[in-house]
Amino acid sequence: MRAVSRKPSTPREKSNMSKSHPGLLHHFDNPEQQLDASQSGMWLFLATEIMFFGGMFIGYTVYREAYFDVFAQASNHLNVWLGSINTAVLICSSLSMALAVHSAQSGHRRQIVFFLLLTMLLGTVFLGIKFTEYYHKYEEHLIRRIADLLHVRHSEFIATKLRSRDPG
Repeated sequence: MRAVSRKPSTPREKSNMSKSHPGLLHHFDNPEQQLDASQSGMWLFLATEIMFFGGMFIGYTVYREAYFDVFAQASNHLNVWLGSINTAVLICSSLSMALAVHSAQSGHRRQIVFFLLLTMLLGTVFLGIKFTEYYHKYEEHLIRRIADLLHVRHSEFIATKLRSRDPG
């Protein structure tokens, strides 16, 4: 059975406790509590990720099986090179952001600025590639125009309103 320690009651006692445990954050009573909270938080995060991505992949699998021909036809419109480059850009931008965080923790201001600017540049490259991909799909009439969508919705709305006013 674990011994229960007395909580520090004054700010001075809390300050002294933090000094005895340099890695202890101010809102934890002891290192064991901090470790338990961080482990529980990580397990909760992993569980939510499994549920989210599990549901997404199950939904994808169900739709792919139900509409196999449509998926096969749509795959002919994918640009594998742009998708591959975009994946590499995303991985590099994640790395540059992680390096920016590491530089901040190390106190290297110039490196922080460099890696943040690199991350923003890579984000812009990502958006440029996505624009190129979607523009080609728009040109091939694979994406409906916003004006067409608004027109359909507006005309359906007007028709519904007119039917509701019709006394006959």
